[in-house]
Amino acid sequence: MRKEIIRRSFVEYADLTASYYQGCQHGCLYCYNFHFHRRNFGVTYSQWIKARPKVSILKAKRLTYKAIKHFGPGHKLYLSFAHDPYMPVDGYRRLTYIILDEVLKNSDWIVMILTKAPERALCLDGPLFETYSERVWFGVTLTHYDDVKAKRIEPFAEPPSQRIQALWKAKTMGLKTWVSIEPWIPLLPRPATIESFYEENDRLKDFEEYLVDPVELIKRIPKPDLVIIGRLNHISRKYDKVIRKVYKKRFKEVSAYLNEKGYNFMVKKELMKVI
Repeated sequence: MRKEIIRRSFVEYADLTASYYQGCQHGCLYCYNFHFHRRNFGVTYSQWIKARPKVSILKAKRLTYKAIKHFGPGHKLYLSFAHDPYMPVDGYRRLTYIILDEVLKNSDWIVMILTKAPERALCLDGPLFETYSERVWFGVTLTHYDDVKAKRIEPFAEPPSQRIQALWKAKTMGLKTWVSIEPWIPLLPRPATIESFYEENDRLKDFEEYLVDPVELIKRIPKPDLVIIGRLNHISRKYDKVIRKVYKKRFKEVSAYLNEKGYNFMVKKELMKVI
C-alpha cells in the first residue's frame, strides 16, 4: 500500500495532485501516463485499462487527512492527472468521494476536478459539489466535438456531447468550469491505434485531417472560466516533426481568437517550445 496519495504536482499550472488508482479504464490512445508506464515498466494496454485501487477506502481517508495536515492551508488539489477520477470503477469503489469529502470538510483547499466522465461525476458527487460550490472547479478534457471521431481515440470515455452538456449543468449549479484541450492533436496517424501514436510515420499521406481546430471546439462549449491547451507527447520523432509544423501554423490564429473573445487561457510549456 502507498504511503501517500496526494503530492506536489509536476504539471506547471498545478499545485497538488492525487493518484489513487493504477491505470485508467477510459483507455485513451494518447494518454501520457499510459505511454510513460508502457515505455518504462512494460505495462500493456490491456493491463492499463483494468484499473485497480492503490489504497483501501479507510487508508484513502487517513492519507488525505495526513496530507491536509502536512501541506497546510491555501492549496489547490487537482483530481487527477494520473487517471480519471470518475472512471467506472469509482462508481463502486468511491475513492474520489472519500478524498473530496475529507478535503472539503477539513481544509480550505480549492478542488479542481478534471474528467472525461462528467455526467457520472455530477450523478455521484453533484450534491457535494453544490454544497462547496465556491471551492469546486469542474473541468472536462476535450480533444474533439464529434462523438464518432472522439471514440476512435477515447474509446471508453463519455462522448464529447455529454461532456459539453455536463459543463452547462455545472454552470447552472454555480460551479466554476474549466476545459483542458490536452492534447491538441492536429493530425492523427492512419489508422488510429495505440501503435500508430509511436510508430515511425513521417509522410503527410500517412496522416489524416483528424482534428479539430481548437477554435471550432471552443465555439461549441459554454464559455469556461479557464482553458488549458497542451501538445501531444510520447510520440515518435518523425510524427513529432509533422505535427510541430501544424502547431506553428495554427497557433497564432487560435491565440488571436481566444484573446479577442476574452478567454482566460494558458498554453502549456511543452507547446510553447514548438510555436
